[in-house]
Amino acid sequence: MVIAKVTRPKTGKVTVRIPYTGHSWEGVIRSILPTGSQVTRGPRSGDWLVGRNHLGMLVAGLMKRPDIEDIDLALYQGREGGCSSACYTGSDSDEAIMMCQCACVGLNHGTQSPPAGAKHVATVGGAGEVYRYPGGVRRVRYSRLRDEFR
Repeated sequence: MVIAKVTRPKTGKVTVRIPYTGHSWEGVIRSILPTGSQVTRGPRSGDWLVGRNHLGMLVAGLMKRPDIEDIDLALYQGREGGCSSACYTGSDSDEAIMMCQCACVGLNHGTQSPPAGAKHVATVGGAGEVYRYPGGVRRVRYSRLRDEFR
């Protein structure tokens, strides 16, 4: 069985790393994404880059593959140190969490209240109230065999 590593950096495209098992994973990744989606080689051998907006679809598609046992997700914060009301009042679906650009990296989605220990720093049109607190990276392992996030 294979463990895929998917990283959403602070900015730029999502990196997919799947160990070589006798065939290229490019075709598999392309088959998961909508027709015409860009899939390019990453800077390291074995890395593939895809658009940030395809993260949820990519993870769901990879988990349907019988040859992929687990997916390790590393979701780095987007907005430097801020979490907006659009985040914590938003959906708590897996898709919404994986697309979160806040410092909370989706941990506050759907909680309906500002992050604990956060300090209100601004009101921004579109994003709403913005709170600042230490953020970083959220690591999640999704396992097809257990069918749950842990």
